[in-house]
Amino acid sequence: MTFKEFFYRKYILENTSLDVDKRLEYSKQSFGMSQFANNKIVIAGGFRDGTGSADVGEVRLKYFVYDHTQQGPNGNAIEVGSVVLNVDMNDPSKIMGLVNIDIKKKFKGQGYGRYIIDSIKSTILGPINIYDVKKGAVGFWDKMGATPNVSGRKTARRPKDWTLSP
Repeated sequence: MTFKEFFYRKYILENTSLDVDKRLEYSKQSFGMSQFANNKIVIAGGFRDGTGSADVGEVRLKYFVYDHTQQGPNGNAIEVGSVVLNVDMNDPSKIMGLVNIDIKKKFKGQGYGRYIIDSIKSTILGPINIYDVKKGAVGFWDKMGATPNVSGRKTARRPKDWTLSP
């Protein structure tokens, strides 16, 4: 166990509401795709979606979110939505920020959004940058405990970039 892992388990998990079972494990897949997975969800795909923040070494990738504890009529895991993440350009296993989270209408209100965010929080050691928060999503991010980044970009005096602490 590395010092970082020891510190994470000993101090971060014991002193916060984070759950080690929610921690996402990264793996490379075929055709240049990748996935993050834990005991409930799989965040799979990783294809380019927009430009990201190349000036700070980040690339924007879109992933589909599956609940592999639930099965659809064909026996496969059900797709509950998608996320767009900024990841490190040189190490895509490092999540740098969240651009978009979109839960399918029939799965809204079932806790998937919170579970995805909690899983990312359990994986990242440090604050999560949330980019381009839309006006309709402000209530969700308030409930999640995110705070506006007042020094970031703004739209009509409303901060577009937020930060979510672990």
